[in-house]
Amino acid sequence: MSLAHAAALPTTIGCTRLVLRPPVRGDIADLVAHADNPRLAAVLARLPSPYTRADAIGFVEIVARDPREQVYALARRLDDRLIGVASLSFSAEGPPELGYWLGETFWRQGYMSEALRAVLGAAESVSIARIAARVLAENEASLRLLEGLGFVVISRAVGSCGPHKDRMIVRLERERHP
Repeated sequence: MSLAHAAALPTTIGCTRLVLRPPVRGDIADLVAHADNPRLAAVLARLPSPYTRADAIGFVEIVARDPREQVYALARRLDDRLIGVASLSFSAEGPPELGYWLGETFWRQGYMSEALRAVLGAAESVSIARIAARVLAENEASLRLLEGLGFVVISRAVGSCGPHKDRMIVRLERERHP
């Protein structure tokens, strides 16, 4: 997928209970509060642990502004407080990859399903027909979420490096049919 597809995505998406918007410096305290969680870091490849204020600043000022990434802060409509993040990462090698996490306080309340439906809808609106995702096989909640959103398992492989070395990684894809 091209960077033109990334640039065509909306910067803000409204949902029933959430607003998906670019992360801002005002989100730093919430980023640290939610992301500095060993249970979260254990299932994510790109989340430092411990997660510090410097990590949050780097995320807001560098990572979230990378043209190869479309990053959304998941903010509650109620108070505009960040509760998680969803993103699409673009590369020349294949379809954009969906990434996401949610603060543990908000697990099992339907927030991530709501947010990802909005992200997938936005992707379809700019003609992104195929999206990939990777999750640890042991992360059953994430697998169920993705399968409920129409993703199908493409492959399973043991991680060869990084934080998931020797752990089973499931690759999924979702393809929209016209």
